[in-house]
Amino acid sequence: MSGSAAPTSSTLRIGLLLAAAMAPLQAWAHADPGAHSGLFQGLLHVVGGLDHLLVMVGVGLFAASLGGRARWLLPATFVTVMALTAIAAMSGLIGGNPAEHLIALSVIVVGVPIALALKPSLGTALAVIAVCAAIHGQAHGAELPAATQATGYLIGLMLSTALLHVGGAFAGIALNRIPVAGLTLTRTAGAAMTAAGLVLAFA
Repeated sequence: MSGSAAPTSSTLRIGLLLAAAMAPLQAWAHADPGAHSGLFQGLLHVVGGLDHLLVMVGVGLFAASLGGRARWLLPATFVTVMALTAIAAMSGLIGGNPAEHLIALSVIVVGVPIALALKPSLGTALAVIAVCAAIHGQAHGAELPAATQATGYLIGLMLSTALLHVGGAFAGIALNRIPVAGLTLTRTAGAAMTAAGLVLAFA
């Protein structure tokens, strides 16, 4: 009995921690955006779309599943590339509307290796994450709300993204510590993420 209760208890704790971490962001997302500064606009923008939200948490989960230096290199790479691409988009160096189909594809690209428990090389993982980050960065920069302070908006984007990465990573680390069931739960999360990406891509 004790062996079967442990995974359930650990999974419940993980869910409660993630819910607690997400609650303030979700509350802001339902508030009047006109009442917030550029910082809050940036914070809200990341959690305002399911596709962005899934990828941010997924990057942390993927990083945790790879372990080692990947735990911090993948999130750091994503935040950096996303910020640089967002700046380029806000500055007009990158034109065009956000490519929604590519954003949906990035959900699948991050979800599949988690679902299949793939262990690509660090270089390959970083390259994939950098491409996904560029896609999301372009979208964030192109969607800069009118009359919003750009610096605060960018800081908000980076902070919200980093927090979601950390949440995903801690969830992944906790799942990895659950004997037997941990891998199954992680792969299930990746499969659910992939399915959501497919729905978003063809919706």
